[in-house]
Amino acid sequence: MGLCSSSNVEYQVKYQTNNPAHEITCPEGALCVKPGRKSLSKAVKEAKEKGIDCLFLLSGVHDEEVGEYVAIDFALKVVGQNRDDVKIRASLKITGKKEEDVFLSDCTVTGAKNAGVYGDMGASMHLKNVCVEKCGYHGVIVDSTKRNTMTDCNVNNNKSSGVIVVGGGCITIDGSATTIHHNCTGGSSGYYGLHAYNSSSSIHLKSLKKESISTNNGGGGNYGCIDGGTIKSI
Repeated sequence: MGLCSSSNVEYQVKYQTNNPAHEITCPEGALCVKPGRKSLSKAVKEAKEKGIDCLFLLSGVHDEEVGEYVAIDFALKVVGQNRDDVKIRASLKITGKKEEDVFLSDCTVTGAKNAGVYGDMGASMHLKNVCVEKCGYHGVIVDSTKRNTMTDCNVNNNKSSGVIVVGGGCITIDGSATTIHHNCTGGSSGYYGLHAYNSSSSIHLKSLKKESISTNNGGGGNYGCIDGGTIKSI
């Protein structure tokens, strides 16, 4: 791991992928994170200790051993070098303060033992060009927080709901590349591709329709509003 800077060009070129059109440049001042065992959790700890607000994940598998939780409890940006090549094998648990924001972009969260990305009553989370797949519970959970966003994300093949909002939370989903498909692989009829659970919990679709983005999900179907939850286009 090391800080990215304008003098680090050779280091960045070394880790280029075979598809330069989708290559992401390391943000100035970010902590570069090589793939490996517990690479992400170690980087999160180092960033918090040193006051660094951005991680740049290099291509490869960032493996937290059977998809254990990595807790992010402060404002942070996590940027992958390339969505298809940066694999996070972990559950990401977003806590922190409600006025803070955690950004996740250009990476794939896969094989988590629990939920893929879990916004747990703390900071709001913002996912852009992220794939969440093959997790042992829900793909994306929002609990209580209101300012969450997802843009051009792919949520697929998770055991429970694809995207679920509980506790009066809200997430706004946009982007023409958004797709929620083949979730609820565990077979329970109580889960859905898009799932707004209980009163005041809501999923807002910005210039999108639930019928077009949520398809081929098992369980209870492609979308469900339970106990007063809402899913609506805005």
